[in-house]
Amino acid sequence: MLTVWSEIPEPNANGYKDCLYSTYLMGLVYGGNENFPLGINTVAEREAFERSQHARPVETGAFMTTGDVASLNRYGIRLRRVQDIKIAFSSIGSYIAVTGWNGYGCRTGHAMGVIPTSATECLVFNPLVKNNSAPTLDKIGNILAWMLRGLNVDVPNDYRIVVKDEFSMTPVIARLGLKQSDGLVANKVADIDPKIMLILPDGKHARPTKIGYTSFALSNSRPDGVSEPAFACIDGGTIVYVIARNAYATTI
Repeated sequence: MLTVWSEIPEPNANGYKDCLYSTYLMGLVYGGNENFPLGINTVAEREAFERSQHARPVETGAFMTTGDVASLNRYGIRLRRVQDIKIAFSSIGSYIAVTGWNGYGCRTGHAMGVIPTSATECLVFNPLVKNNSAPTLDKIGNILAWMLRGLNVDVPNDYRIVVKDEFSMTPVIARLGLKQSDGLVANKVADIDPKIMLILPDGKHARPTKIGYTSFALSNSRPDGVSEPAFACIDGGTIVYVIARNAYATTI
C-alpha cells in the first residue's frame, strides 16, 4: 500500500520546500518504479532526487516540470502530464499529482498526491504529515477548490498522473502506418482505429473502447467476460501510448 513520502524532516533548509519532490516521488512509487538507490520514503533519496535537476535552485520549491527533469535524470522515466483534470479525477485508482494554495497545512503553494476512490472522494497523500503515514480520505470537491485557489494566484495549471504499476507494464507505442510487428496503429485518442485489437497471453482478443483520455476498457479479454484495464495518453496530441499488462497489439 502506498504511504506518504514526507518532506519532513528537511536537513538542508529552514522550513519545508520539498512538497513537489515528495509528491512526484510517491507517483513514481505508485507507478511501480523500484529504482530508488537510497531507498523508498527516505530523506536521503528525496534530497538526491531534488539535486538531480538543474532547472531550479534547490530548497526553493519546484514545479511539475522540475520534477520531470529530476525524474528523467535520476530514473529515466517521468509521470504523464494531465490533459484534462476532470477526466483525470474520473480515472478511479489513478494517482494524480496536484498543486493548490492555502490549505492542507500550508498557507501558500503546496503539492500533494491524490487517488480518486469514487466520483466524489479521494485518498490524499500530503507531504506535510509524518513519513510513512497512511493517506486520509477527502472530498474531491475540497481538492478542486484548493486547486482553484492556486490557479487564482498563478500557480501553474500543470498536473501529473500515473496508474498503478504503469512502469512495470508492457508499453505499446502507437504511430500511424506501422505494421503489425511494430505495434498499434492509431491516430488520436478520439479516433481509435476500430480494427485495433490487443492480444492477451491467453490468446483472447480485446478491443479497446474509448471511455476517456486516460483509460480504456478491454472487452471480452477474459473467459469470464470481465474487462481488463488498459491506459492511454497523448504525446504531442497525435501519438497514443497504450499500456496493457502482458499484452501486445495487432490489427485485423
